[in-house]
Amino acid sequence: MRRANIAFGEWLSRPDWQWYTTHTFRGNYVSLKASDGHWQSWLNTLTQACKVKGLERPFYFRVTEYQDRGVLHYHSLIGGVGDIRRLLFKDFWELYGFARVEKYIPARGANFYVGKYLTKGNGEIRFSHNLTKHLQGNKMTGASLGHNAKLALVTEVCKEAKIALTGHYGTESGVCQALNGDKMVKTSKVDQPY
Repeated sequence: MRRANIAFGEWLSRPDWQWYTTHTFRGNYVSLKASDGHWQSWLNTLTQACKVKGLERPFYFRVTEYQDRGVLHYHSLIGGVGDIRRLLFKDFWELYGFARVEKYIPARGANFYVGKYLTKGNGEIRFSHNLTKHLQGNKMTGASLGHNAKLALVTEVCKEAKIALTGHYGTESGVCQALNGDKMVKTSKVDQPY
């Protein structure tokens, strides 16, 4: 599993990320649907700010983590935001809870931190459709991803790291499993991209 964590972290180091974010909810319970809606609303505001500044649509990679208190929160890597003020978007999240919106510094290892959630059985990943064009050194193109982009991305990283994939692959849900030595480990839930 350690080899898979390193491979995913290295793979996530390819895009030119500008922010590392953590979004936490203040309540004791927020449904997955509501939390995703809040995050998308926040991202839509960021997208509009990029548009006003003449920038392309931002790209992102987001993972879900459940805290000890049982409430989910998000970690994400975001790029394409130019000189947009991070703290402004930290403040926008205060409608829902609290956030950290930090400048992405490669040496701090946020790509490895986010990447480890690809090998956790209960982690969910989301990413923007335009992420693939920012994956420098990746042989895959947006056209080759097809309708099940998450599975394609996880498969590609595992192939590059020489980690065998077995298991059930569904379009709505499913689990990829990576064979790492003699141990079978879950790598990612797989669902339709949005």
